[in-house]
Amino acid sequence: MIVNLEGKDAVKTALAKDVDQLMVIYAPWCQYCQAMESEFEELSKGLSMPVLKFRGDNEREFAQKVLNVESFPTIVKINSGKITKYESEDRTVSALQSFAKN
Repeated sequence: MIVNLEGKDAVKTALAKDVDQLMVIYAPWCQYCQAMESEFEELSKGLSMPVLKFRGDNEREFAQKVLNVESFPTIVKINSGKITKYESEDRTVSALQSFAKN
């Protein structure tokens, strides 16, 4: 299941949790975000950690400063407030699972 985060306060709450989480920061008009929607849905079913979505285009400055977003989609792993950015262009389910588990 994917949890949609509404606003930067929800992101701050997620960052404060002491659990591993995977987050995609997206923009609904982004063709790359739209193209990976089904992979992200499938990924959420196979992971044992929360999978989060945050609409970053409405909070662009916050997303850049706090989540290191330069473009959409940006995928990050959160571990006790530490953010690790997914740097690969391989956005297949298996690649994202490997990233999430490491």
